[in-house]
Amino acid sequence: MIVTPFGDLVFGDDKGIKPWIFAHDQRHRTELSAIGRAGVALPYAGLTEKIDSDWFGRHLLYHLSTLRYMPTDDSASAQLLEMEWNNAQNFQVWHQMHNNLHSVLGKSLGISNAT
Repeated sequence: MIVTPFGDLVFGDDKGIKPWIFAHDQRHRTELSAIGRAGVALPYAGLTEKIDSDWFGRHLLYHLSTLRYMPTDDSASAQLLEMEWNNAQNFQVWHQMHNNLHSVLGKSLGISNAT
């Protein structure tokens, strides 16, 4: 199991992923709103659909577009987000990096992890 700000997940749990998808999408929208208040409107393709190759691609593009709003931090990288969850190890590594990205971005934008 992996603990995320958007809910806890178990690799391969198709039912458990649905609440995570919606909470995660809401976090992206909250981040976009904060960036928008700074005068920048970033494009966004929602992330509430099935998690597949297209989802991973759109998600990676979102995080790449937000990197400029984060302080330089070697612990936060979007590089591994292109990796799909095709095994338990990739699932764990992806989520650890992803959690860190949202944490660093949230701090930069003044958003708590609970949001």
